[in-house]
Amino acid sequence: MRVIERSTWLAAGLAIVILTIPGGSASAQGAGLNADFTFSPETALVGQVVQFTDQSEGDVEFWQWNFGDGGIDQNQNTEHIFFQSGLFDVKLTIYGPNGETDDVTKTVTIVEVQEPNASFIYAPTAPVAGEEVQFTDTSEGIPTSWVWEFDDGGESTEQNPVHTFAEAGVYSVELTVSNSAGSNDEIVLVEVFGDTQPPVAAFFHQPVKPTANEVVRFFDASGGGSADSWDWDFGDGGSSDHRFARHTFTSEGSFDVSLTVTNSAGSDSIERTIDVAAEVPPIDPDLDQITFVSSAARTGGVGDSFFVTDIDVNNAGAGMATYKVAWLPRDTDNSAPIVSDEATIEAGETVRISDVLGTVFGVPDGTDAVGAVAFASDSGDLKIFSRTYNSSDTGTFGQAIPGVASGDLIPAGVMKRILFFTENGGYRSNIGFLNGTGASISIKWRRFTADGTMVDEASVGLPAWGNTQFNKVFSAEAPVEGGYVDVWTDTEGAVFTAYGSVLDNGTSDPTTVLPD
Repeated sequence: MRVIERSTWLAAGLAIVILTIPGGSASAQGAGLNADFTFSPETALVGQVVQFTDQSEGDVEFWQWNFGDGGIDQNQNTEHIFFQSGLFDVKLTIYGPNGETDDVTKTVTIVEVQEPNASFIYAPTAPVAGEEVQFTDTSEGIPTSWVWEFDDGGESTEQNPVHTFAEAGVYSVELTVSNSAGSNDEIVLVEVFGDTQPPVAAFFHQPVKPTANEVVRFFDASGGGSADSWDWDFGDGGSSDHRFARHTFTSEGSFDVSLTVTNSAGSDSIERTIDVAAEVPPIDPDLDQITFVSSAARTGGVGDSFFVTDIDVNNAGAGMATYKVAWLPRDTDNSAPIVSDEATIEAGETVRISDVLGTVFGVPDGTDAVGAVAFASDSGDLKIFSRTYNSSDTGTFGQAIPGVASGDLIPAGVMKRILFFTENGGYRSNIGFLNGTGASISIKWRRFTADGTMVDEASVGLPAWGNTQFNKVFSAEAPVEGGYVDVWTDTEGAVFTAYGSVLDNGTSDPTTVLPD
């Protein structure tokens, strides 16, 4: 048998409590107990009451408080007054029915009483009549009382009151704060508007980096009260009174675009400088029939794979055609692409261009070249077909990508779907996009698993004639079979194409899936 002594302060003096615990160890320090407490305020004044609240867990039978200034208490929840400034380590010790104990110590900050300095803020900053206004005390010096006068007969003694002004007008709101060292007040003029508050002008535009003769969309994003009129000045003599405006800058340069928004409560203006770049010229000004091959390569892949692209050009017309080939590297602004010499093709003839990036553009061995190519021709009757394949010993026939004429690209506002995305131990899937214009565009897409669950929505910005590819697009959700992706653009005047590519992880041979 083991005996534990515990001393407790009782109202009548010091008492000794003897606990007798049969068998085993009685030193189960903290077993089943977790001492904790909170106190308020976090920083108190000399002479101010501090409230201590027990937050302990477990079967507690006895609480012992030591306030660090000689004061003690045995109540579960208690309060204490500190008569000197400083930092005081307050300790709470708790005891269980079998002699278990646990304790926690926290530091309480006590400061000398100083006269407070009144200040406050309120929100919203432009309230309307009948709207709740939140007033928040930001005074310094630890006030202990607050008196608010709202200049409309309303008063409050809360620290952070809410008040509603019934009528429009300008009100002198006064806050008086006090403590034992004195008092201080602040008066702030609060303007309350009628049914409507004035607007706060704001706008944005797309594309962010426009070019000359490109349509630019301007979007009103004003806050505050709802505007009922809009006045756009585009800095080049153009203007509009539509909320959402369209404008075309006919030359390059910097233009100061301003928006003024107005309602019955007032008006506000904002001005921003828009930099307009020179118009991107066509791939060839004399050859206006464009056909894109959205993926071309001369690059190493996974393992010993090495991808090259062959292209067949067929003239389905009745006469000879002239064409040039443009190289459009991936993730590049292709506003000034590399263009081949002019070539001709007879009616009915097919020309095969083997390893197009190597033979036409001289891309050397050891260079990782990926991207797209475009054919500019004087004929709309050219048929273009490509094959990108693994030329190593492990490769097979590869992926086929037909050329897409500019008139068959996906226009703004039209959504297409790409199927057959597969991501598992045997296969991986990529997705690619090509911008069919000489201006910047944004392409959006949504990914879905086979059961129709949308995984996410994302977007990518592409510069002039730009293209990109995202690899292993369903790797985070693998294994996936039957995934699909919806693609579209909201950029006015934009056209683009897209493709999916499913690759065998063993041979790295790809299969192309086109949008439908």
